[in-house]
Amino acid sequence: VCDWQLSNIGYIQAGFLTAMVDCAYGPMSDVCSGMKSAGTIDMNSYFLRPITMEDEEVTVVVRLTTNTRRIMHFKAELLNSKGKTALEMNINVMKR
Repeated sequence: VCDWQLSNIGYIQAGFLTAMVDCAYGPMSDVCSGMKSAGTIDMNSYFLRPITMEDEEVTVVVRLTTNTRRIMHFKAELLNSKGKTALEMNINVMKR
């Protein structure tokens, strides 16, 4: 984490946190769809606690919860260095 990624109160900006999740579910959606994912329909983010510079490590967990012929639904969590959920996301991805 770099200083420019922090908000004025010392928290990592929300866009960087959602980008971390995007880097996990994006490739996963390709694999789970047999390389036929077409793109994200929507992403809903729920910020539960901040991530700060003191969090030396974060963990992203992504689960495919629904996989139909046309749409995949993922649930994701970003955990802080203490293993507590900082961000929850629901993501829908369209298939080709």
